[in-house]
Amino acid sequence: MTVSNIFKCGLGTVALSAAMAITANAAAPEPIQYEAVVHSTVEEAWRSWTTEEGLESFFAREVIIEPRVMGEFSIHFFPDNAPGTRGAEGMRILAFEPGDRLAFTWNAPPHLPHARAQMATVEIKFDELANGETLLTLTHGLFGRHQEWALARAYFDPAWQIILARWQYASENGPIDWDYPPEGLLYSAPSREELEARLAN
Repeated sequence: MTVSNIFKCGLGTVALSAAMAITANAAAPEPIQYEAVVHSTVEEAWRSWTTEEGLESFFAREVIIEPRVMGEFSIHFFPDNAPGTRGAEGMRILAFEPGDRLAFTWNAPPHLPHARAQMATVEIKFDELANGETLLTLTHGLFGRHQEWALARAYFDPAWQIILARWQYASENGPIDWDYPPEGLLYSAPSREELEARLAN
């Protein structure tokens, strides 16, 4: 926003933009946080989230990952679609601490254009349990105060539950067959209208 959008030169009066007016007294949505446990070592769990082979076993049919800070982290849920509509395209890795922590940027779906033009973050933490299992803690946050962020949170809350269920399934049964995925492990993406109706109830 330029200075001219905020102040009327020489008059000393403040002019809020439409976007600022929408968010003036709004609170940002709370982060999404979920935990999941798999019967595998931390090293195995880490590889499943930081290699293309691992991510394509449960996250999406097509993945691009450059395993380093600021490396690419793209999840193509719809790889045959036109660029810009394939999913989480061009995301970036923010933290890459092997066996401990992975963080990356994450955007909203195309029908939430304000939120999509910004970036939220997802952090994955790995903890070894006493019985040889691995506890994963996922936190999706850094939401803004614009009204679309509440819609974005409503969109991703059930989506992450399904992603983690897929991760657990793949850990136990092997990679998901994307041509014949298991029942209950597909996410039916809601429209903007469906999200608005969900929040209104």
